[in-house]
Amino acid sequence: MTRAALAAPTSWWVRLCRALPGIALGLYLSRIAAEAYPHAWRWWQLVPFIAGGLAIGITASVLLARRYRIWPLAVALAYVLWPLPSGQAAAAVGLAMLVTWLTANRLGERHTLWHDLTLGAAALALYGRTLAPGLQPADGGEFQIVAATLGIAHPPGYPLYSMVGWLFTRLPLADPAWRLNLFAAVCAAASVGVVSRAVGKATGSGWAALAAGACLAVTPTFWAQGTFANIRSLTALFVALGVAQALRWERTRRTGDLTLLGLALGLGIGHHSSLLLLLPAYAAFVLLSEPRLIAHPRRWAGMLGAALASLAVIAYLPLRSQMSPAFAPALVNSWGDLASHVLALGFRGDMLRYTAWDELLRRAGALAQILRLEHGALLLALATVALVACLARRTRIAVLIGGIWLLNVLSAITYRAPQTVEYLIPAYIALAIMLGIGLAKAAPAGWPRAALWATLALAFAGLGQASWPGMEALHHDDRTRQEAESLLAAAPDGALVLSGWHQATPLWYLQLVEGLRPDVTVTYVYPEGATPNAEVWQRRIHEAAPARAVAVTNRFHAFDDAGLLLEPLGSGWLARKELLTAATSAMPAAVFGDQLAFQSREIASTPLEPGDALSVEIDLLAIAPVDADYTLFVQLIGPTGVVGQDDRRLPTMQLNPGERLRARLEPTLLVHCAPGDYSLIAGLYKTGAAGLERLQTAGGDTFTLGVVTVQPRETRTVSAHPRDWRWANGLHLLGLDADHSVAGQTRLYVHLGARRDLASGSSLVASADGVELTRATIPALPAAHYALLALDLPGHAGRITLAVENDSGPAPLLDPWNRQGDGEKQIALSELGDRFVPLGGEVALTAWAADCGPDACALSAEFLAQRPLTHDYAVSLGVRGAQEIKSDGTPVTGAIPTLKWLAGWRVVDERQVTLPAPEPPTTGLLTMYDSFTLRALPVLDERLVRSGQGVELLLPIEP
Repeated sequence: MTRAALAAPTSWWVRLCRALPGIALGLYLSRIAAEAYPHAWRWWQLVPFIAGGLAIGITASVLLARRYRIWPLAVALAYVLWPLPSGQAAAAVGLAMLVTWLTANRLGERHTLWHDLTLGAAALALYGRTLAPGLQPADGGEFQIVAATLGIAHPPGYPLYSMVGWLFTRLPLADPAWRLNLFAAVCAAASVGVVSRAVGKATGSGWAALAAGACLAVTPTFWAQGTFANIRSLTALFVALGVAQALRWERTRRTGDLTLLGLALGLGIGHHSSLLLLLPAYAAFVLLSEPRLIAHPRRWAGMLGAALASLAVIAYLPLRSQMSPAFAPALVNSWGDLASHVLALGFRGDMLRYTAWDELLRRAGALAQILRLEHGALLLALATVALVACLARRTRIAVLIGGIWLLNVLSAITYRAPQTVEYLIPAYIALAIMLGIGLAKAAPAGWPRAALWATLALAFAGLGQASWPGMEALHHDDRTRQEAESLLAAAPDGALVLSGWHQATPLWYLQLVEGLRPDVTVTYVYPEGATPNAEVWQRRIHEAAPARAVAVTNRFHAFDDAGLLLEPLGSGWLARKELLTAATSAMPAAVFGDQLAFQSREIASTPLEPGDALSVEIDLLAIAPVDADYTLFVQLIGPTGVVGQDDRRLPTMQLNPGERLRARLEPTLLVHCAPGDYSLIAGLYKTGAAGLERLQTAGGDTFTLGVVTVQPRETRTVSAHPRDWRWANGLHLLGLDADHSVAGQTRLYVHLGARRDLASGSSLVASADGVELTRATIPALPAAHYALLALDLPGHAGRITLAVENDSGPAPLLDPWNRQGDGEKQIALSELGDRFVPLGGEVALTAWAADCGPDACALSAEFLAQRPLTHDYAVSLGVRGAQEIKSDGTPVTGAIPTLKWLAGWRVVDERQVTLPAPEPPTTGLLTMYDSFTLRALPVLDERLVRSGQGVELLLPIEP
């Protein structure tokens, strides 16, 4: 180039292009600053924001341009041009800009040990921040007992977990239960670090290592397993170690690395024998890498010896059995016992249970749902790209990782057990490793690879952001300990507690580890084949009742007709064969019909939010012969009417004067009730020929038990149709859902949040064609609190306008940069779904379909989890016509039990019911209930409750 050319002035276009990244960054920062506070700015008020942002952005770009490429800063323009204020969109653009800039400048590209250590430490911090607070139910409680007491767990025994877990219980931190939760977090974080190490060594790319580890870290079920005591996290660690060591051997071809591979595989199989099923993938990888290896036994003898030697940990089972450990449901006293325990032969009937084509198709549908929930569509698309790239350039690695994924998936979906989301953890690890290795080869260096890593970063950031609220809620959930302690504290001396598995293990933990109530015997009531569970419980109660007091954790409907009175006792019930108990000396609080009196009552003091259940215990005293079996009811009453109710029919007719009984009722608040004070009232009624007949008392037909305060929500409700609209007064609209369950009416659920303290006095107004249809009062909300409003609109409404009105007039909507908008938003109701029915504050039914032929009906229900679920709910779907036909069970063919659902999960449950009668059904039926207690989740729509749909929904069947 000539000197004249060098001296030629740069064109304005070139100058602009050079300045564009700095301008984009400056405007991005300006907009974020302007939108940080809920205030409507005018254009002239934005000048300081823009000037300051541009000064920072241009200065930063000039300084960075001396050493780095700055074109990735132009990515910030995506949010500068975004049509609405959105913190989520701003964060996503910022993340994409940062990752693109780092990768374009090859910062962190070369893999080092620091990548793996940093990512592992970050994962441990994440799991520690969301760690479960302590005692766990079901299997988690069992593992906390086993490790703390060096006991023996259910098959396959988990001896290595028991021994290493025991070491963790020696840590001087919190209590043993919490320490076992920490053990899971350490194993999960180590798995993330090992995955990062394996990918980094295989590709040489630090970004590939970070991407693979981060994607695994935020996989919802893997994350959840890293927060409470379980054996899956240790299983995951051995899978990651096995893959990492196999890839290391491929690089070095050293006999020592092959021996270490055998050790990793042997320890994994000794921990959980299901990992045996993955061996064909390792064998294929080794033989493809070195086909003649099999002819050199001296090279692989060490691998075999190490694998066999590692199985020595299994000796823990028979040795510890001889010591009579405090917890050992099944002792191992012979070679046959050992083989049966380690190989879990008792479950062999469940292996390959689903092999018929129709069953495989249903299970494949369940797998598709699990993959969508665990990874999301974007991550799955990137995994497909990674697989293709790996098959083309790293075929042997594709065989290893793809083989592990396929073998694990096939074994999980053909296995009959309701924990498929957990059994697929090896597949989650395989997918993360495939992502890292495959994508490192999928795009050339430069902007294509930078864009690919930025897209992947957005995918796992979105996954983590979606799971965070549920994990945060579980972090604060200590109900397991509270319920177990309350039952043990209330149990009579020497009582027998009959318990379901969910409650048995925390009760045993408190006895065996913390020494609480050793005089009480806790017995797990296990299912007995085809015998109905309620019958098993009744037999156990009747067998034990003559000799000692019997408490139960589960209440079945069949108990009411079996001559049993269940009296509330802590979190359970005291079962009595005699129906009556002696009266206390307390004076009656209210007398109903000169027959029954409220003698005492106890109201739980737990803070309540909309959608929560209140526990109320009431003593009824017979003061005269009672003429009928009355139903006791409690209601929460506010300015808008009843916001919560529960009824229980009691055997009052069998009471003699001077005797009493106690009942517990649990009214659940409507999810859209407003914060404030509510009167809690109670009464009695019977059903006769004239309908409901209430007993009268001196002040009418009800008695006021007290006042209950409902607090504003601290966690947001979950919408099937998210929105991000902001008003200048600090109101934030988060989602809209339409429900057409009631003919001639459309209910619009409006999900709201407060970006700053909101005083009362505002209203949300819905109108059409300038005519107001309805309005709802927006409750006073502290900053970072939430509310759900229900607006009932005419059924013919199609397109409506929403506006917020304050005492001073309409509140303006905020446009980009928080500029003042016109204050109104138009909404097409047809875009907001057909159904949104809250069930018990736990889930919402968001879709329903029934396709009926002459012989069968295919039923489909979609649920949206409103919070992380910790109870095992069954779903009952059916039809009613000439007969009533139902299908009950764990959702999604048992693959996704509700106690694994996180807030925001959308799960579709499909069933097929056979029609025995030629007459077509007229109505669909849906109920969700606790699998152990059979308590149905109440329908939290007062319109449906008034039509008799308090617990069972009546749904349409299209002709």
